[in-house]
Amino acid sequence: MNWFKENPVVLAIAAVALVGTLVAGFFAMEAAVRQEEAVAGYTAAITNLRRLEGKQPFPDDAHLNEVQANVEAYKKSIADFVTSLNKMEVPVAEISPQKFQDDLRVAADNLRKATANKTALPENFFFGFDAFRTQLPPRGETQELNREFLAIKSLIDAIIPLGITSIDALVRHAGAAPAAPDPKAAPPKPNEAVAKPLPFDSFTLGITAPQNSFISAFDKIPANPGFLVVRSMTIENTSTTAPLKADTGKPKPATAPAPTALGTSEKLPMIFGSELVKATVVFEILDFPERNVEEKKPQTPTQPTPAQ
Repeated sequence: MNWFKENPVVLAIAAVALVGTLVAGFFAMEAAVRQEEAVAGYTAAITNLRRLEGKQPFPDDAHLNEVQANVEAYKKSIADFVTSLNKMEVPVAEISPQKFQDDLRVAADNLRKATANKTALPENFFFGFDAFRTQLPPRGETQELNREFLAIKSLIDAIIPLGITSIDALVRHAGAAPAAPDPKAAPPKPNEAVAKPLPFDSFTLGITAPQNSFISAFDKIPANPGFLVVRSMTIENTSTTAPLKADTGKPKPATAPAPTALGTSEKLPMIFGSELVKATVVFEILDFPERNVEEKKPQTPTQPTPAQ
């Protein structure tokens, strides 16, 4: 101890050397532990890689049957949905151009007889098919024209008995033109299916009716055999001024009350809701064509040959 007291510099150097040795030993042990962990992780990854490379990526029968069952269930749900859509429209039936023209004339004559002195019709009303009054339709378009005619006729026949005052107009429009592609849209992928717009026919119907009759006529639209979509509708009153209120506040001269039967009450005068309305509705008749796509039968996958 006396020697260390007599040589303090040596004591300081020895203390610093001891501390440095301890610190270096600590870092050396920590580096060794990290190296062991890294080696263990690397060894585990290599082992897992070798195990995966040695496996054959082939599904067993249970998995394959489950996938095929899911695919068949999905196909059935799509087929059921297409079938339900096809039931919501007038079916396409074989009909000759002459028969189509004859049906138009008979329907127009029957409608004029049924609405005589009840519902006013436009002059020479022909359900919007005026072009085919004197000429036959093209044979290739007769079926689609007949389906459109049946949808329009069904709607007219349903609303006429409801008290419609007049049919002001019925104008058919040309079919829907395909929409122009968006120049800013990204081009489709090579194997990506491009959705096509549904074809439809459209017509404009203008009627004049009491309010209650118009509401009842509007409720008949969902029951139409054609898949009708109301694209736009405008409604206006035939009277631009409001009806006057009854002078109920003014005193009236006293008169003897008229005898009334038991169980009856005095009828109150109607103040609002007695005017007619003019409605113009644009309808679209959607077409859900049946598409019979020939599907390829799934092929049973073959067992891959293990790598040599």
